[in-house]
Amino acid sequence: MIRKLKKPFIIAEIGNNHEGNFENALKLIDAAKKSGVDAVKFQTFKTDLFYSSQDKDRVKRLKKFELSFDQFLKLSQYAKKKKLLFISTPLDLKSLEFLKKILDIIKIASGDNNFKDLIKSSIKSNKELIISTGLTSLKEIKDLKKLIQNFNHMKKTYFLH
Repeated sequence: MIRKLKKPFIIAEIGNNHEGNFENALKLIDAAKKSGVDAVKFQTFKTDLFYSSQDKDRVKRLKKFELSFDQFLKLSQYAKKKKLLFISTPLDLKSLEFLKKILDIIKIASGDNNFKDLIKSSIKSNKELIISTGLTSLKEIKDLKKLIQNFNHMKKTYFLH
C-alpha cells in the first residue's frame, strides 16, 4: 500500500488520546479525515497483559484508556468508511491476534523491537509493518532487519527514525 503512493504518507497519531472514550475516538477520526491524512493510528492493549497487576495505580490509570476489541472493530470500519487506512500498535499478543483481522498496517513500538514473538507473529500476518527505532541501538536494528529478511518480509516493512 505505502510503496504505491506517489506522495508522502501521512498518519494521524491518535494513540490513546481518546482517553478510553469511544465517541472521542470517532471524533478524532473525523478530525484526521478533515485534515487530509492517509491513515489513523491507535494503540491497542489489554492492561492486564501489558502491565504487572502489582502496580495497582498504574493499572487503574491505564484501564481508563483501554477500548474493547469490539470498539476497535467499529473504529476500523468507521475509518475505512472514511477511506482512511487503519493502523494500530499492539502492545500484547492477544491484541495483535485480534488486530490482524481488522487493520491495514501493523505498527511496532520502538520499545517492542526485542519482543520477538510479537514481531514474528506480525510478519506472519503478511501485513505491512511500520517499525519505530527510537529506543533501538544500531545493532538491535541490524538484528531486527535480519529477522525480517529471514521471513522475506522486507518489501512490506518500513523503519521510522
